[in-house]
Amino acid sequence: MVKTENEKSGGGLANLANLANYTLEQAKQAASRNPEQQPEAVAETEARRALRAYRYRLREMPGSDLILIAPGTDLADATEGLKRRFGSRLVDVVEYRPHGRA
Repeated sequence: MVKTENEKSGGGLANLANLANYTLEQAKQAASRNPEQQPEAVAETEARRALRAYRYRLREMPGSDLILIAPGTDLADATEGLKRRFGSRLVDVVEYRPHGRA
């Protein structure tokens, strides 16, 4: 799994801003590749495709659901990255889907 700026810098609000900037850049690149469509529509579609979130749990926090935001990854990549980071402390990882989203 490729480390995002969020992982490299250690977390926090600055990391959410980095993630937003990364996703926006990906959307802009996609819009420039598809000039026949409305740029806003293309950008939104590409941003949604690139963004992935996963729910995971750790042994020492059994009642807590933690969220990993990992653009451009799949479940296997996210799981592997979390295993490298947390080792045997990792209990499970599932794709996170907010209520009302398919």
